[in-house]
Amino acid sequence: MKRIVSVLTVLCLLISLCSCNTANSQGDYPVKIGSVVINEKPNVTVCMSDSIADIIIACGYSTSITARSEDCDQNEIFPIPTVGTNENPDIDAIVDLECDVVLADDKLSDENKDRLTSSGITVISFTPASTRDELSKLYSNISAIFDGNNMGRESGEKKIDNLFSSIDELNRQIPESQIINTACYIYGVEGNTVRLVTGDSFASKLIEYTNTSNIAAGAVGSEMDANQLKMQNPKFVFCAPGVKEKLKDHEILSRLYALSENNVFEIDPTAMTRQGNTILTTVEFMVISMYPQLSGNYSDTDATDTDNTDTQASDTDSSTDTSTDTEETSDTQTDSDTGDTSGGDVVYIVNSDDGLSLRSSPEKTDNIIGSLLDKQKVTLVEDCGNGWFKVKTEDGTEGYCSSEFLIKEN
Repeated sequence: MKRIVSVLTVLCLLISLCSCNTANSQGDYPVKIGSVVINEKPNVTVCMSDSIADIIIACGYSTSITARSEDCDQNEIFPIPTVGTNENPDIDAIVDLECDVVLADDKLSDENKDRLTSSGITVISFTPASTRDELSKLYSNISAIFDGNNMGRESGEKKIDNLFSSIDELNRQIPESQIINTACYIYGVEGNTVRLVTGDSFASKLIEYTNTSNIAAGAVGSEMDANQLKMQNPKFVFCAPGVKEKLKDHEILSRLYALSENNVFEIDPTAMTRQGNTILTTVEFMVISMYPQLSGNYSDTDATDTDNTDTQASDTDSSTDTSTDTEETSDTQTDSDTGDTSGGDVVYIVNSDDGLSLRSSPEKTDNIIGSLLDKQKVTLVEDCGNGWFKVKTEDGTEGYCSSEFLIKEN
């Protein structure tokens, strides 16, 4: 009899524990995302957005995707069946799956959303994040869909914190420099209209995370005139495959400093728009491209692979230069032998309280590529005559500046 009572007691405890777990699980739902309410964990989920898929993968929920759009070509979910594209979904195929939830972005038309919702399918359309806070909220919401308000949101927040911690660690390994590098990402060129990453998108932040100023940070709408881009003249250019050749053939852009220094790097556009782990691989690719000496410090990731990129704004306007433009040509050469065409290890010190502009050629009207600080040391590369030196900074940056404000180190 005692044995029977003991067995019944154990059974009651087990039932009680199961009931508690079920209650806790059910307590995580409903989940509210905007105006959409999800009452329970979805059994069949279709993802139409490649960026949302990238976040799902980063958060560890790739096995929760039942079907995907053709745009979602990441290796982790590539074997999963496809149901058209984000812009042209196969509605009938999605309905046949008895789908619970469709995850999409603003590329899914209102007409297609209506067709899906009229079939009893919940559609959640996410807007790409344009700030760090918005990205954190995006991770939290997507994780909550699969794991509820408590465990899901906590998991999403941890994932995004880990992502930014990795970026911060990468950033700390970038060599310190007194010159701010400038860069941009170009999607394409049509005539004199350049489509590029501007400051109203999160992609501009990717450039900023490399300790580099996006020259289009002050622009919006993803467009800039070719003459304006030439005036900004970034030191580094990242671009979509095929754009580099267009730049070479362009009447204006062929004179970009980045082209002359072979600082143009092609990378698939999805690397700039996907907001999962691709954020980290893209920042890493940019850093290694600009600082090849760091290539051994990072894992062998390739953000340029169209099929493997899991990937999306900047607050600094690199067009603003605070250093005084003191390149006035002068008859006074400071301690230098005119006509010296090989500076060797001759070191000069900047002698200007307002700093000194570093330009892409020995012309006062040409583009500023950086700024030298007062007392900063540079190595003479070439005496160009007419009051101009070509110099190299400690981090390897080369440019032209007025010799009037340089003093030879004893």
